[in-house]
Amino acid sequence: MTTGPEPDRVEQLTAWAEQAAALSREYVELAEVSGEQIVSLTERSDLNRRLIRKVRRTNRWLAASVAADIVLSVVLGLSLLQVENNANRIDQVTRRLNTSQTTTRRDTLCPLYTLLLAGDTPAARAAAKDKAAFDRSAAVIRQGYAALDCQQFATVPLPDPPPTAAP
Repeated sequence: MTTGPEPDRVEQLTAWAEQAAALSREYVELAEVSGEQIVSLTERSDLNRRLIRKVRRTNRWLAASVAADIVLSVVLGLSLLQVENNANRIDQVTRRLNTSQTTTRRDTLCPLYTLLLAGDTPAARAAAKDKAAFDRSAAVIRQGYAALDCQQFATVPLPDPPPTAAP
């Protein structure tokens, strides 16, 4: 008469049932942990995508900024070259102008002033109708001679003004 399963078999089935229940609990826990990890991985993935988009936009801006820096550097370099060329041309014009002025002073104006100062003699003053005007003219001629620094070009020293001439 067999009334039910054998006691060893019952123990074995009970052990299996307990193991199955434990495995089921572990499976449920694993499913919960896996779900949390999947959610976390999805959030990280979304964050990574957003960061990648931002990096791409940033890279575009960075590339545009580098290109603008290069263009501005080239423009600045060309501007500096132009300024230097202009300065060189101005220096050349200044040297030519100085040479021209020196030549004009030496060859034209100083000989004229020397000739005019040679006319400042006591006899010429005595022959003048207006002695004060003669003295003023002589003083202006001496001032022009000094302003042009004609003494450096003079081959003959300038005579001292007559004692009757006003300074």
